[in-house]
Amino acid sequence: MLSVSVSKTLTNCALCRNDRGKVMRSFGIVCQDCADTMRTGVICIGVAKLAEVPSERLDACYRNGKWCVLSLPRAMETLRAEELELALQDRQLCVPPERWMQLGLPNARRSR
Repeated sequence: MLSVSVSKTLTNCALCRNDRGKVMRSFGIVCQDCADTMRTGVICIGVAKLAEVPSERLDACYRNGKWCVLSLPRAMETLRAEELELALQDRQLCVPPERWMQLGLPNARRSR
């Protein structure tokens, strides 16, 4: 008799860890809810330091490995007007460590 075991990590969402992973992304399988939030929300990218340039664009950032996605309603209620304007241009926002803590964004980095 041949027995086959299926790894639980292959069916869990790589982001929320719920047992409903379906959509394949470059970093793993995510559920439809997380895929929708990533498509419509704002990706916050933790940065160690911003370069001395006039805008806080992604190409001017030194990334520290932290990232998360805010749903659009949450971004609209928590981000400052100038941050929201930058974030809505291309759905990405560089967030320095002190602002990351003020916003209450997750503090852990995932190593997967």
